[in-house]
Amino acid sequence: MVDGPTPDRHLVELDDEVYQALNRLRTPFDRTINEVLRRRYVKSRPSVTPFTGSRLSSSPAPSAARSGPGNGTKQQYDDKLRDLLADGRLRPGQRLVWRRPNSAKEYVAYVTADGRLRLQDGRTCDSPSGACQLLTGGSANGWKEWETEDGNPISSLRRS
Repeated sequence: MVDGPTPDRHLVELDDEVYQALNRLRTPFDRTINEVLRRRYVKSRPSVTPFTGSRLSSSPAPSAARSGPGNGTKQQYDDKLRDLLADGRLRPGQRLVWRRPNSAKEYVAYVTADGRLRLQDGRTCDSPSGACQLLTGGSANGWKEWETEDGNPISSLRRS
């Protein structure tokens, strides 16, 4: 291990209070304080191999597209949460996290056996985006916002 900064690393001083606060945020998956900070504040994770296949449905069927902003069309994925459960890409009881660094909030939901999300307050939602709306009152693409505990967005589990 190199002591001090290098061209791709920076040395940051933390006072004891901040260091202890970051340590309280550590999960079993975080080996270092840097991983705590990366998980909470950096959306991209360099350790994750990007998906190179097609994620969007290529079907021209009306159910595969809907009107979107700017008079264009927006393709939709074929997968639902229950499909990810059926073939093992998600499992019942799996914990999902939605981290919102700008508001310093972190939400947790659990995948139910019937392919829904159960929020911490007991409410259930049919879709990840619906869960976002119930939690904040606003709209968000839940497929991109909700992540598995290792930091991968659940959108990366979908296929066309």
